[in-house]
Amino acid sequence: MIKTTKNGLLIFATFIWAIATYMLLSRAYSWANLFNIPQLIISLLVGTSIGIFKIYFIFRKVAIQNWNRISNLKDSELNLWQFQSTRSKLLIVFMMTFGIALRKSAIIPIKVLMPIYLGIGLAMLYVVVFNLKRIINALVG
Repeated sequence: MIKTTKNGLLIFATFIWAIATYMLLSRAYSWANLFNIPQLIISLLVGTSIGIFKIYFIFRKVAIQNWNRISNLKDSELNLWQFQSTRSKLLIVFMMTFGIALRKSAIIPIKVLMPIYLGIGLAMLYVVVFNLKRIINALVG
């Protein structure tokens, strides 16, 4: 196992969130050219609404729980694989697999997937910013 400090683990977790955020938002952006202007505006509004909903009801709580979980780990237990709980890692694998399967199968049209990817990406961006603010405060303060 790769040993780390609490700050190192928090930075690594934030880095993983940032990579996933980039992947979702860049995928959503790559689909923007499939829309005419009115469709794009509606998709952006729907995606932003999904993001706000997910932040308020899910990701805000997840960010706090993950931060507190890492902060409460004993220094002797710290390694990079603890950037998420085991349950969360399994959920992430399931969500990624399901998302890829949906995208590849064309069961749901890209024009429907775009605002979903955008919304989830925006909610994940919230976690990245939340963590970065706390990391900066911990390092400066």
